[in-house]
Amino acid sequence: MHSLSIAFKTQPLLIEPAKAKAYLEKVESFDPTRIAGDMEDVMEMLFGPQPKMIKSGTVAVIPVKGVIGNGLTELEKMMGSVDVEDVEEMLEEAERDPAIKVIIFDFDTPGGTVTGVPELAKRIRKCAKKTVGWTCKQSCSAGMWLMSQCDEVFVSPSSIVRSEEHTSELQSHLNLVCRLLLEK
Repeated sequence: MHSLSIAFKTQPLLIEPAKAKAYLEKVESFDPTRIAGDMEDVMEMLFGPQPKMIKSGTVAVIPVKGVIGNGLTELEKMMGSVDVEDVEEMLEEAERDPAIKVIIFDFDTPGGTVTGVPELAKRIRKCAKKTVGWTCKQSCSAGMWLMSQCDEVFVSPSSIVRSEEHTSELQSHLNLVCRLLLEK
């Protein structure tokens, strides 16, 4: 099983190093043995409820919130991270639903690991239904890559949308997407 703690130390990243460090410090300082009660309830009190897909009429809203990873543990997801596999499952569910005509991806992410992001980006790009990327907070690095694959993208003026330098080919692609998003 992969975990973000290991991935951040061993894999290429699509996240700001300071945010990765802050996440790791938060995870490393957590001691579940010092907490009484039902673990899921406690985790929800500490980190909020895990985001779920919302369907309303012909629209499905898929949350992409928190640090992005692949094959995450339930604890990592409870602590506010998002697994690309969960996002893909929600996308597939929305695609299977004949009532859904538009799929909105609601981004609030500093980025994350590279693993699984190119595959999910391709899956979003090839979606048979109309896809919309939206952020009113942040969609950085891996999040920006995913958002750029939607049919339409909407970004509030105060949002942070940018990429981190990693590979020259990826950086060139993300910089171009960023310029295009800012021109809209």
